[in-house]
Amino acid sequence: MKKTSIISINLKFLRIPIALSLFVAMVITSSSLIKNVPKIKLSRDLVNFFVCSQLPHSHIKPNYTSVFSLLNTEKTTLPKSSPTKDTHTKAESTAAHTAAKKNTVTNEMPQVKFSNNTHLNLDAEKYSSAQLPFMKKDFSVLIVHTHTTESYTPSEKFPYSPTDTDRTTDKSFNMVKVGKEIEKTLKSYGIKVYHDTTINDYPSYNGSYNKSGANVSNYIKNDPSIKIVLDVHRDAIESKGGGKVKYTAKINSEDAAKIMLVVGSNVSGLEHKNWEENMTFAYKLQQHISSIYPDLMRPINFRSQRFNQQLAPAAIIVEVGTNGNTMDEALLGARYFAEGLADFIKTQK
Repeated sequence: MKKTSIISINLKFLRIPIALSLFVAMVITSSSLIKNVPKIKLSRDLVNFFVCSQLPHSHIKPNYTSVFSLLNTEKTTLPKSSPTKDTHTKAESTAAHTAAKKNTVTNEMPQVKFSNNTHLNLDAEKYSSAQLPFMKKDFSVLIVHTHTTESYTPSEKFPYSPTDTDRTTDKSFNMVKVGKEIEKTLKSYGIKVYHDTTINDYPSYNGSYNKSGANVSNYIKNDPSIKIVLDVHRDAIESKGGGKVKYTAKINSEDAAKIMLVVGSNVSGLEHKNWEENMTFAYKLQQHISSIYPDLMRPINFRSQRFNQQLAPAAIIVEVGTNGNTMDEALLGARYFAEGLADFIKTQK
């Protein structure tokens, strides 16, 4: 019994040295393992994946290919109860502001995004590398308005009495006003411009494309140098709650309505042999403008209808803002778009 007690007492005294030895061994082993663990680097694609996975599905539009474009899209829903309230995003693109001030094209051309409403596949590389031979010579631009009476949310500077919902026949408050801003800007760069201010959608909305198409044909007949036809509209988007949706870009500390180019095709069955030439023009133009004003352009909307675009090699619809924007924002967006178009024309000579 006595021997057993002596051994037990000795083991008690050994507990502390043994524990310290084990602790030191663990520290040394852990340090060795940590040195051999490879460092983890977070790439932009990995960050992109995690950010995208956190975005609500309701904010992700079909065919929008980049999460960064989604984050830069300033979408504002105006409450249905107060449609005249102007709400603006606080985000400002430093790149857009700097490029706009310098009015120069950045070295790396941005990727062009599409919203494809057809079954056709779009070859971005093809449109990027294709040529526009008509732009090497002198040519003219025609501005028309198929839906002339489209207008915007009234503001303090631009109040008006609607002829219909978000529409007016008063040319000081409808698409003619926006067309004049584009016309004035292009002419300031020495570009020859025609502007047809005919009201094509009143008193009847039906047949408005037939009317504007006939006008375009007459202009081209009188001056075959017309190669670019801009059919200037504004979009109309409603939220699930019934409020108006607007898109704005912050440029030079001001809110400008975003621009969307619409390109038609022959999918509807109507003859349209040069839709790919129209798409090439839209693609190159969008890419150029986005290199100057990165947040101004929405994805190109590709549609089944031809929209009279068979009449010219560079015929497109230009949607300036939505019915949720104000005329102030629309005029700013139109001006920046026209500046980008003028600069693009200069680079093609």
